[in-house]
Amino acid sequence: MSQVPAISLIILNFNGRQHLQACLSSVLALDYPKDRLEIILCDNGSSDDSVAYVRRAFPTVGVVALDRNYGFAEGNNRAAAQARHHWIGFLNNDMWVERDWLRQLVAPLASQPGLACLSSRILNWYGTTIDFIGAGMNFEGHGFQIDVGRKRSRADTARRVLSPCGGAMLIRSQLFTELGGFDADYFAFFEDADLGWRLNLLGHDVWYTPAATVYHRLHGTPKQFEAPRPP
Repeated sequence: MSQVPAISLIILNFNGRQHLQACLSSVLALDYPKDRLEIILCDNGSSDDSVAYVRRAFPTVGVVALDRNYGFAEGNNRAAAQARHHWIGFLNNDMWVERDWLRQLVAPLASQPGLACLSSRILNWYGTTIDFIGAGMNFEGHGFQIDVGRKRSRADTARRVLSPCGGAMLIRSQLFTELGGFDADYFAFFEDADLGWRLNLLGHDVWYTPAATVYHRLHGTPKQFEAPRPP
């Protein structure tokens, strides 16, 4: 790669004011060319002061303020429709990232320029246990995360995976549009498993990159909703 790809990074938020300082501060500290990175906070109709706070404290962050909570899938789709770069990134609002996160995430493109989707390694907030190092699916179509909660795993290596984690991933924007984005019928949970399934059926590679690490305050936002279940 002669230069790193241009990325529109979308951070979806719903009543997550308490998470935004840590998340956005770490994103703005990324070691990534500013002219190649668009940061978008998409607010899903929050009733706290999330939108006002971001506009005041992080004026360089673009804000897409939706009129109500459209869920993870449709909320991200609506923000993606306004993104202007060739790659779209999705990051949960209850995460913080290392300075080299995006550089490490796009690094595989240097040797595998045809990759369509890149997924991050996700650890808990303190980096002590695994949240996401790859996903699987059972015969009923129910997605699951590999070795979640463990301190280490033999599976934690760079490789092709079935699906990304929607909380920390990149995908080519044109392809995301052609696929119709996340399936909005899922509202929240399993929309990334569905997206990965469709990508693989079409012959596209989803690549897991353990060098690109983010840290997750587990269920910081999802705890506001019911337990996850397939549609």
